[in-house]
Amino acid sequence: MKSFKKPLIILSTWIVVACNNDSKITRLLKSEKAYEVILGAFEAGESGNKKFVPLLLDNCADERSTTNIQFKGFTVYEEKMAALRKIYKKEPPVKISWKPDSTIIKFYIEYAKENIDK
Repeated sequence: MKSFKKPLIILSTWIVVACNNDSKITRLLKSEKAYEVILGAFEAGESGNKKFVPLLLDNCADERSTTNIQFKGFTVYEEKMAALRKIYKKEPPVKISWKPDSTIIKFYIEYAKENIDK
């Protein structure tokens, strides 16, 4: 029984850390501050977790940007679309830029609808 104790502790710790990180990303994506939303979108994209897709698509045409050095010049829109590209591993029909593009937004909305359970 002792041989299972260490892996069980490691697994439990990993689950707690993963859940805390998910709630942190959710809190950031729901923030009113552009920098926090941008950071949340970046972390959501890095996680690759599709559970963040609805939050990424919510108000995704947001043109606000930040002066924070880590994401200086990036817009909320740009980072949310980049996160969706990472999560779905699917390039949009046109290049993502700082300016919201309805073609890209519609592309990811439709792609999300088609792949909701996949």
